[in-house]
Amino acid sequence: MIEQVQNFPDTTITLMNGKKFVVKETRSEVLQRTLAYYQQIGVQVVTKKEVCNGDE
Repeated sequence: MIEQVQNFPDTTITLMNGKKFVVKETRSEVLQRTLAYYQQIGVQVVTKKEVCNGDE
């Protein structure tokens, strides 16, 4: 499960277990793909936590 997605300048995904992944996609694309996946598998309630830090 994803805990947070940040731009460091590279997009870094931090999982709940502490593992980190650096990906080539933008933060926005990661969020869009994650939400699309949740919709595809039928997860009805998705909590979206926004932190305004000016990275987009």
